[in-house]
Amino acid sequence: MYWHSKIYSASKAPFLIIFLHVSITQLITIFYPTLYEVSIFSLFYWSLLVLVLFSYLIVAYRNPGFVEQPIENVVAKDNNVEITASKKKVLHQKYLSTENEEQEIGHEEIVHDEHDLKIEGKILKIEDKKLDVKDGKSGVKEEIVMIETRFCTVCFLEQPLRAKHCRECGKCVAVHDHHCPWIGLCIGEKNRFYFWWYLFFQCILLWISAVLVVQSFNNVYGWQWVKENWGKIPILIVVCFFIVMVTCLFGYHSYLALTNQTTWENISWEKISYLRQFPRKDGSPFSKGILLNVYYFCCKKYPDAFTIWHLTKKTKVTSL
Repeated sequence: MYWHSKIYSASKAPFLIIFLHVSITQLITIFYPTLYEVSIFSLFYWSLLVLVLFSYLIVAYRNPGFVEQPIENVVAKDNNVEITASKKKVLHQKYLSTENEEQEIGHEEIVHDEHDLKIEGKILKIEDKKLDVKDGKSGVKEEIVMIETRFCTVCFLEQPLRAKHCRECGKCVAVHDHHCPWIGLCIGEKNRFYFWWYLFFQCILLWISAVLVVQSFNNVYGWQWVKENWGKIPILIVVCFFIVMVTCLFGYHSYLALTNQTTWENISWEKISYLRQFPRKDGSPFSKGILLNVYYFCCKKYPDAFTIWHLTKKTKVTSL
């Protein structure tokens, strides 16, 4: 009953937001009736409103990336390798040629190391049967990789890195960003991109709306100005309030996209077990540089289940 009640209450949010958009827009058209005239500007304004509502509905009704299957099944399917789970560290191997140029062979082959790990979750041992390296003719670059998981006692699943259980949604969300009360759903791996576009379109619409309201003020002075414009002042205050809120959110989420972070990770860095070991000043350990971060955020194909993230701890080169 708890989960169903959450769905019912969350489903009201889109209708309230759409009603708010339509109401404010209709009030603006009362003060600026030229929006009903056929022109390039009016066409642009109404098209922008449609884009805002369309992007909002995509975010509100798209699966944010609920974790609904064991992580071992996801890794095996995505990488076509044999998976076993154990509470151990793993080694991420990349092979070096005789010219000391790094060459990655096959998938990211990972073998186990006999070190105990905390019982909070599992470490995956991934074996690729196609691995074949001749002794004495290659070097090996070993990177200690932590594919740490935590067990969710509500969903009864191992949480992959960057996932978090949402009490409002009642499920674990991959690459959890935050739960948005304005949408009634979590922002996660599979709807973060659309959420950014919603904020982008909303920012433009709000700024244009504010300009239209200001232009509709009558050019009189003193108390006469208040008498003739009093009905427009509350609308301008409401629009300006949303301008500040949405513009700040848009700038913040643009920063998160460029640095490959989430709101949860950025705010709760010191409280998250897999992040607090890294200095905040060095940036996110998941960051691959601005260009690759942007590619992951807006261009990378969404996985069927969720992305498997891992952390690189250190690097060393040894001989075989």
